Amino acid sequence: MRIKLIARNPDFHKLWMSQLVSSFGDRITQMALLSLFLVSGKDNGGQVAVITFFTLLPYTLFGPLFGVLADRFSRKRLMVFSDVARAALIFGVAGAWAITRSADLLFPGVFMLGALTALFSPSKSGFVTNIVDKKDYVEANSIIATTATVTTLIGTFFAGAVIRITGETAGFMVNGLTYVLSALLLLQIAAQSKKQEVPEVRSFDALIEDFASGFRFIRNHRLIRNVIGLGCVFALISGFGYILVLNYCSVVLQCNSQGLGLVLASMGMGMVLGGLILYKRKDKISYDRALYVSFLIMGIFLSIFLVRPGFFATMAILFCAGVGAAIL
Repeated sequence: MRIKLIARNPDFHKLWMSQLVSSFGDRITQMALLSLFLVSGKDNGGQVAVITFFTLLPYTLFGPLFGVLADRFSRKRLMVFSDVARAALIFGVAGAWAITRSADLLFPGVFMLGALTALFSPSKSGFVTNIVDKKDYVEANSIIATTATVTTLIGTFFAGAVIRITGETAGFMVNGLTYVLSALLLLQIAAQSKKQEVPEVRSFDALIEDFASGFRFIRNHRLIRNVIGLGCVFALISGFGYILVLNYCSVVLQCNSQGLGLVLASMGMGMVLGGLILYKRKDKISYDRALYVSFLIMGIFLSIFLVRPGFFATMAILFCAGVGAAIL
């Protein structure tokens, strides 16, 4: 049933294809960075932690402001700008790395790449409402979310193989090309924000007022505050666990880039299964109880790392932990 929306709505089909190719490119850059630090550089996780920090920091610093921009300006143009800028940036990073082989140059590049992605994300979410009917909002967002999970699963596996064969520099170049292709697909969307009523940007104060009103809304709604707080806790735990798992795979299991791709893909497979379980039981499940269960599943299976499991056991553990993460 879900595929029907892609088939009957050409604009949403192009948006979906754009996400598909750019998400795959993101996985190639992810595996290229992991290969640089963990495989080639024999990093114990410290530099990967810094890279992860600089990737996520822009969401914290600029996320609310970029949400305001997505309401005040054409979302399609913001997405195209983000894709073109990311392509130029990643090509620059590839060139700088090929010439200097200096990892220090990667940190500011990753930060700027994260900032552009943070701009793209709310624009994409809002743009869905511009190109599909209201009755299809849930279905469209479900397709977008499922696609992101599946591309993480499949893309991580293939990206590890690509990096092993071509090397890190070529991997960066491939990612740049995916952003170019994504921008071209977005430009073909006929509906130029046909349903978006863009408010007049009277002054900088108007943007600040939009920004402040969002925080007032959060302050006045306890449920929203709790959900955001839970999301922050999960982000902290998952970020910490991500670094530890990568460190374990690199130092203990001695994984190459393809091995890292397999390990991360196994968690993606678990997330797909967890999402399917939740979808099939959506009318019967107690959501607050499911939150406890999901944390319990992740805690139990990640604790097995205390006995130093082997490669295939690690894949099985992360698969089960992925089920819990998807439910959460």
